Amino acid sequence: MTKKILFVPLDERPCNYSFPEKLIKCSKDYELLEPSRSILGSKKEPTNYCKLEKFILDNCKKADVAVISIDQLLYGGIVPSRVHNLDIDTLSNRLSILKRIKEINPNIILYCFLLIMRCPNYSSSDEEPDYYEKYGEIINKIGTKIHKKEDYSSCLNDEIKPYLDDYINRRKKNLEMIKRTLSLSKDIIDFLIIPQDDSQPYGFTMMDRIEVLDAIKELKLDNIELYPGADEIGLTLLSRAINKINSNKKLIYLDFMYESSKDIIPAYENKPLLDTIKHHINASGNLITDDYNKADIVLFLNYDKDKELESVNPVNIIDKDAYIKQISRMIIAKKNSKIVGLVDKFYVNGGNIEYMKLLNELFGINNIDCYSGWNTSSNSLGTVIAFSTVISYSGRSDNSSIFVVERLYDDLIYQAKMRKYIVENMLPKLGLNYFDSGDTQGEVSIIVRDELNKYMKENFFNIYSEYKLNEVRMPWKRMFEIDVEVSK
Repeated sequence: MTKKILFVPLDERPCNYSFPEKLIKCSKDYELLEPSRSILGSKKEPTNYCKLEKFILDNCKKADVAVISIDQLLYGGIVPSRVHNLDIDTLSNRLSILKRIKEINPNIILYCFLLIMRCPNYSSSDEEPDYYEKYGEIINKIGTKIHKKEDYSSCLNDEIKPYLDDYINRRKKNLEMIKRTLSLSKDIIDFLIIPQDDSQPYGFTMMDRIEVLDAIKELKLDNIELYPGADEIGLTLLSRAINKINSNKKLIYLDFMYESSKDIIPAYENKPLLDTIKHHINASGNLITDDYNKADIVLFLNYDKDKELESVNPVNIIDKDAYIKQISRMIIAKKNSKIVGLVDKFYVNGGNIEYMKLLNELFGINNIDCYSGWNTSSNSLGTVIAFSTVISYSGRSDNSSIFVVERLYDDLIYQAKMRKYIVENMLPKLGLNYFDSGDTQGEVSIIVRDELNKYMKENFFNIYSEYKLNEVRMPWKRMFEIDVEVSK
């Protein structure tokens, strides 16, 4: 009998809305109950709460498990959580829907996630309040100084003070809602993840984290995970839901390219890599094993020895011997009937093209069960762990293979290669820029599609000849992310 999972995404972007759909389509055993994209918001425009509430209450009665983004529920999405002016009473009333879900369906398993708000160290209002365009870097600096108990009077003046007050007051409201969500974790929420979005060692986000940890300790909660991440968390909890439905935990063996990679602190994060991986795997409902023979999944981790550079600035020295050794272990894992998942995070914001070319030559990209290299380390980790979990139950399918190819077009070719090229060489001629790519499916999306096809044909012809890139969309009308659709 098909099990139904109610899913409320963090926002409408592909990583949060479409990836979960594609995950569930890898198996015929589950059905995803997800709100229509038409009722969800768009970037800074929040979701229609009344319609979202109706969707949740109409569907929770027939669901076996619910995975709910509290940021979506309270604020209408991740960006609205950073710019809203909602009061505590309104937010608390919205949070109370979790109790109503349990009243309607006492047997439902409820998994939730709620972010600690980020504080970027640069000035841009693209995803922040308008005043962040001018004062973002200073606000971040003030937070760092407050955390370090340093004098910040030199950063403060009459012009910035009202904006700083607005920013701090919103953070206080969001932190209060995290604490109220924690209080529901004793009786209502079965498992809760509190991700740290774009973390740094010091500042407002880290101070909030300390308060959250104190609250968890005071409430004596043991069903909480708190670690770096954001856009992959919906997938992580879907993995946990699938394990729960099957009353099972998959065993995952970690294969690092370099032993020293375990200790690096990935870009935009604040914990050593191995520590974060442990949190991801526990949150997904799986277990790490040191016994290769018992492993269901071998997670291959393509990270550098001691740092994580931007994909647009690749290193000149390629460690071909290390690449070959890890690829050789992939071949063995495949022969041993293991699920092969590759987290391609030698670089942040894009995959390692030289590595993947060699892998295709020696192993064949088609033999990978799951691949991801998008954005941050945690984004890719959560994606590969979730898809590998589903595949370990249902086996490979056309849908899972298509998802791998979509990640190659997006994570590997677009993010690591074509994004910078198109921004610098093509957008100026159109009067466009990184933060303005025109229409969602306009001239830029056609240019991106054509350039991706051209590069794939020239460099990975075996993939190009078997799969078709049908469409490219620019979800937030900017160049940071794309939505790709591939068919076989």
